[in-house]
Amino acid sequence: MHDGVGQSCQGRRIILKAWVGGLVAAAMYLLLTPPLYQASAVLKIDHEKLVTATPWYSDSNSDSASEAEWSSSQPEYQMLLSGALLRKVAEDLNLGVKVSPRLFPIFGEALVAKFDKHDGVSSAWPGFQRWAWGGETLIVDRFDVPDRYLDKAFTLVALENSRFQLLDPKGRMIAEGPVGELLVARIFGENQPVVIELGKLLAHPGTVFGLVRNSSLTAIEDLQKAFFFKNESDRSRLLRVELKGHDP
Repeated sequence: MHDGVGQSCQGRRIILKAWVGGLVAAAMYLLLTPPLYQASAVLKIDHEKLVTATPWYSDSNSDSASEAEWSSSQPEYQMLLSGALLRKVAEDLNLGVKVSPRLFPIFGEALVAKFDKHDGVSSAWPGFQRWAWGGETLIVDRFDVPDRYLDKAFTLVALENSRFQLLDPKGRMIAEGPVGELLVARIFGENQPVVIELGKLLAHPGTVFGLVRNSSLTAIEDLQKAFFFKNESDRSRLLRVELKGHDP
């Protein structure tokens, strides 16, 4: 009798622990997972301009010919993902420059993502001023590096009085100056200089940012991976284009 009661209590404790563990895991997931942003648009394709060539046996004015061309080749996909178009998008929006504030391990990204930038810059925890805690802003108007340093991480450190330091991938300080001024620096052994100009820097002194100048190919590939296409309807010739990412 007692053995049966003991086993029953033990089973309840196991179930309770599993339930609490699942609840804690779900709460941690919701807390630590950064939000995913999505931008979408619907494009209407002009089939008269889409069909550029038809076989000799096809009627160029028939709906069947345009439907076949629309459903088979779909050249608008290739146009939207073409390197020439995405290269211009990357250049116009300066997407080749990647800025990443140094975040506290494990839960720093979640804290920054949930912080409202309208509240200014979050106060750093005592002794942890090098990390970003939310509200930090770094806008880079220009960042050119030698070809050998493309896709490599530089370090930018915020200073007092709207000034900053720039360190090369080996941690050597190569430039220091104010926000809004064009700075030209040299890396030992390189003929091509490093050129940097900040448009805006909002961060507590000591806050560290990672700074990468991507190659054109890397910027194009990142855009291609972020795009998603879907036909709304073959007959309406509507194309839904979506762009997803963690950066609003």
